[in-house]
Amino acid sequence: MRHGLPTNLIVGPERLSPKGSRIREFGRNSHEFRYIIGMRAGICHDLVSTVIRRLSSQPAFRIFGKANYEPQWHTIDVFATHRRDAVSGWPVWRGHCITLTANVIAVGWDFATELVTEEATQPSTCQKPMAVFGGRLKDLDRRQLAGAEPWYSASELMAHECGHTAQARRLGWFYWPLGATFTLFREGPKWWNQFENQASENGQFGGIIPGTLHPRLVK
Repeated sequence: MRHGLPTNLIVGPERLSPKGSRIREFGRNSHEFRYIIGMRAGICHDLVSTVIRRLSSQPAFRIFGKANYEPQWHTIDVFATHRRDAVSGWPVWRGHCITLTANVIAVGWDFATELVTEEATQPSTCQKPMAVFGGRLKDLDRRQLAGAEPWYSASELMAHECGHTAQARRLGWFYWPLGATFTLFREGPKWWNQFENQASENGQFGGIIPGTLHPRLVK
């Protein structure tokens, strides 16, 4: 084992080339390459998440979130700011939730309050997670076929953001330029809508973790 990882996940057989330089070969199994890339992607998001936590105050709460293709739940910090409230004077931030990293979501205090109120009456759990009905937030036909209301709930929107955290875990640093490019296109039938479509189709919200509520949200 080298640096905490099995040796065969770092390099394969080593040999000297005719010029005497050492050649390191990755194992033939492509899963090894994806493992290493995924590990580096996780480190990237962990570092940025740590910086955000140190520059921010206490999270509004922590949640369980994942994609429907992920076997394990992840703990995600949800930070709230009045700059993201629906009545905020910040045009780009106003009324928007955003997934900053694989471990951090930013919302407005008004949304945080709405989600806590909603979860108090109809709590989401890891055993019965919330997902976006019909796999779309604003497609009325798909939502109607799924038996959902025309408007999405706060818990559904959080499930959508959990879908973005899963994208961040898969894409690593590439999540930021890709998200900045395609998230403004929202959901839709075109290829440039797939980034948002996938978040709605795959995201699962496993509820607010008990004991993590910010004091201003405790009633």
